[in-house]
Amino acid sequence: MSNDTVKAVVDAYLQREDPGYALLIDAPWGAGKTHFIKRFINHETNDPLYVTLYDVQTAEAFEWALVRAALPKEDARGTFSRLLESLGNLKVGDGNVNLGKLGSVGMTLWTEHRLANLPNTLIFDDIERCGLSQKQLSGLINRFVEHQGKRVILLANSDKHSDKESFDTGREKLIGQTVTLKADLNAALAAVWAKIPDGQGKTVLQDRQNLIKETFDEAKHQNLRLTLRAVRDCAVMLDALTEEMLGFEEAVERLIRTHLALHMAYHGGEIGKEDLVSRNKSYDKLPRPKTDETKAENTASQTSVPPIIWPIVERHPGADIHLRVRQGSLGIISVELGCSLFFDGYASTELTLRELRETHLFTPPAQRPDWVRLWHWDEESVHDLKSLLDRIEDSINNHTLVEPGEILQVYAVLNRFGEYSERFPEKENTRRFCAYINALIEKDLIRKRSPQGGDHGKYGFSLETGTISYGGYGFEPDLRARILAKKLRGAMDAAYERDLPQIGRDLVNDLRDDPAQFQACFDYQTKGLNFSEAPILQACDVQAFASALLEWYEKDKGVAQNIAKVIGKRSAGIRQELALEHPWIENLKSEFITQAAAKDRLLAAQVKLFIKRYMKPD
Repeated sequence: MSNDTVKAVVDAYLQREDPGYALLIDAPWGAGKTHFIKRFINHETNDPLYVTLYDVQTAEAFEWALVRAALPKEDARGTFSRLLESLGNLKVGDGNVNLGKLGSVGMTLWTEHRLANLPNTLIFDDIERCGLSQKQLSGLINRFVEHQGKRVILLANSDKHSDKESFDTGREKLIGQTVTLKADLNAALAAVWAKIPDGQGKTVLQDRQNLIKETFDEAKHQNLRLTLRAVRDCAVMLDALTEEMLGFEEAVERLIRTHLALHMAYHGGEIGKEDLVSRNKSYDKLPRPKTDETKAENTASQTSVPPIIWPIVERHPGADIHLRVRQGSLGIISVELGCSLFFDGYASTELTLRELRETHLFTPPAQRPDWVRLWHWDEESVHDLKSLLDRIEDSINNHTLVEPGEILQVYAVLNRFGEYSERFPEKENTRRFCAYINALIEKDLIRKRSPQGGDHGKYGFSLETGTISYGGYGFEPDLRARILAKKLRGAMDAAYERDLPQIGRDLVNDLRDDPAQFQACFDYQTKGLNFSEAPILQACDVQAFASALLEWYEKDKGVAQNIAKVIGKRSAGIRQELALEHPWIENLKSEFITQAAAKDRLLAAQVKLFIKRYMKPD
């Protein structure tokens, strides 16, 4: 049944006087039942009353839902005052009687007065989410149909009825006709464009309404609310893209498909945060669900995925739901960006651009890094591929391939390349890269790791969730690759440890010459060198530190207070990740007092009070 037919049926029903039956409009949640009926009915002519029965549990609550819906609508905030006014001015016989003073009796009379003056058209929504039994609800509604001759339209999602069997068996006693409303995405989009601020995101989506419809049809939920919310949020994300990025048509469409599919799945309750986080996991121990298309396949060699996310992968083949679906690439929406967009509900422009650029899908092929082009070696011309391999070879011979993540990516691609060419046998390739990493370590060319963060934050590449990933690309490592990755990590850790004394000296110099810079190193929002969650004070010379702090105490107590607060917060017992600093902090307090006492005993007393006030854990 088309929606035009539904309109015709509803229109014919509204023309009838005392139809003697209720009309049911049946549709999935979010398909637009409420919007359809409110937009379709001529309120001035039919004067309908819309009543939601959501979570109505008793007959009294049913009546109050009717009364509340029948209250004047001109001032929603004045419901209670209007109620008192109605109770005070209700006419009984020839005079006014203040029923508000009659307590429950007055309230009952007033309710009955309201119920006796309901309009001729009643619309009851959320039938399937009403807490009354189907028999009781039918009886309450039937009095309006059978005894008062009113037109009654019921809105429901019968498939989701809490007692579907009773609803189906008892509907003939009340419902004389049922029509099924289909989600009208075109009409819904036409309405939602007016609510989306003008911008490039809105324009991009308006130009791709067929893509939106295709993704909506693939989802199969028919929920317009979910879809329109996804469209609105997708427009916000697209507003962050640069004009140059919007020129990559294929990448933009892939981004839109993935965003809409994941947004609807998450906000529809089909997946949760854990599923967003585990999108790049390997699930070798879980069997892949078999469909008619896959029953004949040998699935033992295929990467299996968690049952929760697999149906979404199947429904949306053009989207990157599971981040292991394309050669090397970890998908267009990374785990971090996905959690920000869907779980947090917000992703900064900086994060969006950074994560999308890391996919290299918004970079011309010729301008992509050689290691990325190597992943797509089959797309290169033979001439370009030879040049590419020669450049990779030169970078190894000249020890210029030094970024650990890139080293691992090149190693992995050459291993795969070796499956098709005798030029890179796997065992020989592994021995060569192991020797290469040893040479970089010997030449001190391995950079130090960052102070804090997860795998990716510290080392630039991740070894979590069964995947080695870097720069938006990843692969499942075998034992040899894991050994190489751990070797690189060990070298980066060693470089960091060797650098700690110099870092400590730099911090003391910053404390003496630029205290704002010193404090910035301990603020979690600071980019670059950041020790907000990493121990580092133990690397500072405690005497030099105390001397610099004492200078600020005598010169500018405000600066000294700020420094003391930074240190005090790091001494809290719950900050176990900073446990290495805690003995050092106690030594600093003693040294601070000792140096003050060497100048003056009264100064030492003031410093003791200062420490008690400001250098304390929060």
